[in-house]
Amino acid sequence: YPQLHDIPMDMIVTEAGSKSLAVRYTLKRGDEAGTKKRMVLGPYPGQSVAVYREQALRVRADAAQGIDASAAEKTNRASASVADLCERYMRVHASQKRSGDVDGRRLDKYVLPEWKNRKAKSITRAEVSALVDAIAHGDRHTEGRPYEANRVLALIKTLFTFAIDKGMVDAHPCAGLKGPGKEEPKTRHLCAPDDLRAFWRLTSGEFAEHMPPPFAAALRFQLLSACRPGEVFGMPW
Repeated sequence: YPQLHDIPMDMIVTEAGSKSLAVRYTLKRGDEAGTKKRMVLGPYPGQSVAVYREQALRVRADAAQGIDASAAEKTNRASASVADLCERYMRVHASQKRSGDVDGRRLDKYVLPEWKNRKAKSITRAEVSALVDAIAHGDRHTEGRPYEANRVLALIKTLFTFAIDKGMVDAHPCAGLKGPGKEEPKTRHLCAPDDLRAFWRLTSGEFAEHMPPPFAAALRFQLLSACRPGEVFGMPW
């Protein structure tokens, strides 16, 4: 969808239906003068159209001076830190997920304290394995949490898949890496009085770090109404 009204932007729609806004520009000076290019500004919906329009105008103004904003962005991505990657992931990807807040808390608790100032492309498979193993097995100060370790590994995989898609890294440091925790299928029924009291306490807000209030409310409603999980989580709140 080229040129949205008077706004110098294009809307790109993929076969899967995802949308993004982009700007076309022509370099006016330098060795590449006359070269036509296009730069993706971000997902739609994402930031406001007004913000994207300002970015588009800046890109075109730079192009008039011979500055290629797209090439500069690629250079910046290649040198991006893990903190930069996490910030972009939360802004662009996690903000579209219901569990985005949970992703943010796990990044803040496990990933950023270890790798915040590291270049994203420098993270190795061995370092990812060491990080999740420490969560799974614990140490003399903390108890092992194998289930949480699996969730953190899944998040790191998603994070670096996002990084590859955005050109921030060239290789995935943990593709195919298996979770350190063995998860058994849960067959226990929630019917004993002690179990119900424990469930009610868990969803009371006291453990909000691990049980976000929207999820806690949904689980309580599911228990009281006997609705299926998909019916509850698909309801407008």
